[in-house]
Amino acid sequence: MNDSIDWINLQSTNSWFLWLAFNAPHTPVHRPPNDLHSYTGPLNKRRKYEAMVEAMDTEMDRLLDEIDLSVTTIIFMGDNGTPGGVLQPPLSSGHGKGAIYDGGIRVPLLVYGAAVSNGLEGTTYDGVVHSVDMYSTILDLFGVETEGLVPEELLLDSRSFAGVLRGEFYARVPADIMALNALSEPQQRAIVESDYKFIDFGGGTQGFYNVGIDLTETNNLLDGALSPVELATYESLTNKVETYINIPHCYSTYMTNGKFNVEIGWFDNEGFTLERTENLASNTWASVAGQEFENTGEAALVLRDPSPPSNNAYYRVAIP
Repeated sequence: MNDSIDWINLQSTNSWFLWLAFNAPHTPVHRPPNDLHSYTGPLNKRRKYEAMVEAMDTEMDRLLDEIDLSVTTIIFMGDNGTPGGVLQPPLSSGHGKGAIYDGGIRVPLLVYGAAVSNGLEGTTYDGVVHSVDMYSTILDLFGVETEGLVPEELLLDSRSFAGVLRGEFYARVPADIMALNALSEPQQRAIVESDYKFIDFGGGTQGFYNVGIDLTETNNLLDGALSPVELATYESLTNKVETYINIPHCYSTYMTNGKFNVEIGWFDNEGFTLERTENLASNTWASVAGQEFENTGEAALVLRDPSPPSNNAYYRVAIP
């Protein structure tokens, strides 16, 4: 925090952007310095965690004292849910950090300061936004268009919600957002639209919840008969998941016998192409000449450059 405050004070009248990522609260759960929190006496694990949150708040207060909120906007966002060891009701075990449930992926998002129009302070927005939306939103606040910054062949998932801060009508397009738990085995995927959420736990297990009335996700609607609205929503979300997941996930890269190999996850569509550039800044990519493709029927496909250059090169997998 000291470094951040010192850096801000050096900016004078320049426009600036600061990304400040706190480590706390995080394991190891411990009692922070007493001057940063108000907890007294012996502390169990949960209360130590709460003290760590308050310590972070105390440090945030120091930062806010150093900036002019009439010309500065603060965006505060969590990175994941509460760790399992300090979860408390109504969330149950397995519904916190690391889970694909809302207790693991739904986090606080607070915006305060210059970008928030008068009269909107203290209000809430009930729509869905995604962490990737930070990119377009922050550029929007600086008056920068994303169109000229992102190569045309790349799909930009980020959407600016700056209009919400100005009191304008905003409905995210597309309205659905997707989350992936890449650390789970098998990988778990969730897609949310309006009040409904579909989870593919892998291995043929699915969950379908109305998180508008069942935030703890304890009532799997698939355990009973679906209403016409629920059935239509379920079919729509499952179809979208199948569409969205057909994107290559790189598992590993390696050299064998003078050839450069890229292993990607297996997908229904195998028409991927290995491309290469020796100058990343140029954004000029060329299909690898004579590239080899290997599908052994295992969980990964292999794309291979039979003649990689002797100097540095960059690779990407192009989607058909």
